[in-house]
Amino acid sequence: MNSYFKALFLVVLFPLLTLIAGCNSEYAFSGTTIKLVRIDISASPLTTKGVSPLTLAVGNKQPFEAVGHYSDGSSRILTDLSVNDWHTSNSDVGRFDEPGVFTATNVGNTTLTATKDGVTSNTVDVNVSAAVITSIQVTPSPVNVAKGQTQQLTATATFSDATSSDVSNSVTWTPSDTATATVSAAGLLSAVEVGNTTLTATKDGVTSNTVDVNVSAAVITSIQVTPSPVNVAKGQTQQLTATATFSDATSSDVSNSVTWTPIDTATATVSSAGLLSAVEVGNTTLTATKDGVTSNTVDVNVCTLAGACIDIFDTGTGKLFTNSPSVAYLDSIGGSATDGIYTESGTYGPSGSFYLFNWTNANVLCTTYNTLSLGGRTNWRLATRDELKVELYDASGNMFTARGWPTNGSYWSATPDGSSYYRVRLYNGYVNSSSPSSTTYASCVSNP
Repeated sequence: MNSYFKALFLVVLFPLLTLIAGCNSEYAFSGTTIKLVRIDISASPLTTKGVSPLTLAVGNKQPFEAVGHYSDGSSRILTDLSVNDWHTSNSDVGRFDEPGVFTATNVGNTTLTATKDGVTSNTVDVNVSAAVITSIQVTPSPVNVAKGQTQQLTATATFSDATSSDVSNSVTWTPSDTATATVSAAGLLSAVEVGNTTLTATKDGVTSNTVDVNVSAAVITSIQVTPSPVNVAKGQTQQLTATATFSDATSSDVSNSVTWTPIDTATATVSSAGLLSAVEVGNTTLTATKDGVTSNTVDVNVCTLAGACIDIFDTGTGKLFTNSPSVAYLDSIGGSATDGIYTESGTYGPSGSFYLFNWTNANVLCTTYNTLSLGGRTNWRLATRDELKVELYDASGNMFTARGWPTNGSYWSATPDGSSYYRVRLYNGYVNSSSPSSTTYASCVSNP
């Protein structure tokens, strides 16, 4: 039996074991060794950027493939290499964080190799350049803006090293329809006409997301109420005007459609059409609001004209007249040259003291109003005879009854009568003339 099994082993099993051993890729048949003789590494797939195929930008990742060549003429891709089998000559420039994948970290140059079984591959030179733009994002997106308005756009570039930067001033802005919207070099979008368009930003060959732009009808951007401030005598009225300015630079009178809001209705009220009524002596403020936009705040002073108050009377055309000032009012604004004081008893004017003026100082009073920009005007002058008689008395009647003015004295006019000047009494319309040295009341007028 022993001789039989020995013969069987020599004839059958020994050749079979030899055959099995030859299946190992590192060995040949009949005990001949197959050795790794060369390794070739190359970028695959090629993802580098720049003039050289092996120039990477900071932040880029480049896969490499290693092919092993053997002594029997065969070759295969070496998939069993570890991170430690891949090498860089300059670790400051880049590194292998995973087998066969090189990550560029800093500008510079390095040489890459791979090793296995004591065999070192060919060398691959890699140049790492500054980071490049990989994407651009424009915000806001979408853009909804009213005609005439502007919207600042921001273009943010993301680079290959994962950093980002505002490049709004260096991209090329491209709106598809400049009749609807335009964009400045700095990214300021201007809404030109109602409609829709799109835009993009481009830099270094990279184009941003597409931004939809919707330009809607013009909207109110501001409301201005005039006159401001308002000084009105108790019991009198003052027409207010609310002017809306729109985003397309147009304007419109919206006095009838705003919401008028006086703070203290015990002092003054305002009708839906903007007519202010002075209820009681005191101070308040008011605003006008429309479409969510609130006007300037208007100070309202309701007073008797014997106090520190003056009536700036709008005859309806924008032409303004002032009553002769009280002592309290003229003193409160710093004064002007005067020539006496008259005390009204309440019969022809509100009870209180009022300054008197010769003709020269009546003109000086109007100059004082110009210096102070009274009522926002700088073209105050002494009223003419016809302005006092026709535009005031004939139109409004007794000015004490109509507006609470002092009227016991006549009012100087700028109209000469020889060496004298006409005067008009505003409680009965009586017209006479007097020497310029005589003293009486003065009304200044301002044309719109």
